[in-house]
Amino acid sequence: ALQGAFTLTSEAAARTGDDRACRFRWARAEANEAAAVLEALAQLRAADPQAVAGVIAKLWRLSAMLTRLAMPKR
Repeated sequence: ALQGAFTLTSEAAARTGDDRACRFRWARAEANEAAAVLEALAQLRAADPQAVAGVIAKLWRLSAMLTRLAMPKR
């Protein structure tokens, strides 16, 4: 999911119009999926919750940025 968010964001940067917005939405979905997986791992104590928290915070910021980028220009 992390790799998907990265590659789709890169692909979107090279696109225009609806195709660009669609790629940013897909990238946002991948970022959200990655955050959900990390959150689950922390809850299950399969990963250090403190170490995961910083990555999750960055993924939520990325998701917010991608949400804005996926919106049509005014």
